[in-house]
Amino acid sequence: MSSVCHNPDSDLREKCTVWQERESEMTRPFMLMIVIVAVHRPASGQEQPIKFEVASVRPSTPPVPEAISGGGRRYAASCQGGPGTRDPTRLSCPHINIARLIFQAFDLKPYQCKFPSWMSSAWFALTANIPVGATKEQLRLMEQDLLAERFKLSAHFEKKKMLVYELTIAKSGPKLKQTGKHHEVPEDSPSSSNAAQPAKLERDADGFPLPPPWFGPMSATFKGGRMRIRAIDRTLPEFASFLSSRFAIPVQDATRLRGNYDIMLTCSAAFFGSVATQVGESAMSAASTPGGIPTCPEALRQQLGLQLTREKGLVDFFVLDHIEKVPTEN
Repeated sequence: MSSVCHNPDSDLREKCTVWQERESEMTRPFMLMIVIVAVHRPASGQEQPIKFEVASVRPSTPPVPEAISGGGRRYAASCQGGPGTRDPTRLSCPHINIARLIFQAFDLKPYQCKFPSWMSSAWFALTANIPVGATKEQLRLMEQDLLAERFKLSAHFEKKKMLVYELTIAKSGPKLKQTGKHHEVPEDSPSSSNAAQPAKLERDADGFPLPPPWFGPMSATFKGGRMRIRAIDRTLPEFASFLSSRFAIPVQDATRLRGNYDIMLTCSAAFFGSVATQVGESAMSAASTPGGIPTCPEALRQQLGLQLTREKGLVDFFVLDHIEKVPTEN
């Protein structure tokens, strides 16, 4: 089993994926289609790819958890700064492993790859200067270029046949709250280079930690075997994408509902990153867990008027061809 990133003790934990080294007939590739080869390098005379102005990669250590008032521990974000933050021309990742950097650079979901275990324990500090006006998409291209240059990454995508879940409207009809006004990340966002992250987390009426506004528009918090997913001012395709990351299964929006919504979903924490490897497919049709906690599919029906419909589909799967364990010199 290979673990990409997992903070088991944190109320605000993030687990990219835990994949068992097995594949069922449903997940074996039945057709190969190469989509990209890591980073395309244009021939001489062609427009050069956008790159970091300056980038430094040095060995680092795993992040040290910080105690949170009221119990639990919090891990600092992998990276700060970049496009869309108050420090758009500076990227700082003091504790990031290679697997996480690849996830970030290629915008991968947990079910789209399977990495050797050493990649989750090889920690580095990455700092880089970003050209003025660069977008988030261009930042990912810069990270891909850095991986190719410094770690000699080569990779490609293959089409894989696997179970895909479509988010559709339940028979009861949607129970969604449209966003009333635009939400903005406050000025003290830790994405700013001089921002301090408060150690105390407030809790809601049910005892779930309330993520600070800077934590992002979508989050998952935990209490007593339950998970509470919040999405603020998000579209349903964005919500489906978030469910994909948290459940570690492909979820695609098929509701055809437009607009932005404020969403809250409370269900069993056993579904966090576990549907594909631990909970199992049978749990997707169950109403509750043995402990009586609603399963996430059942909670979607009851709380949001949505449902997950199982289909067979093709998914882009990231195949790692080569990567060096030690980067080249700065």
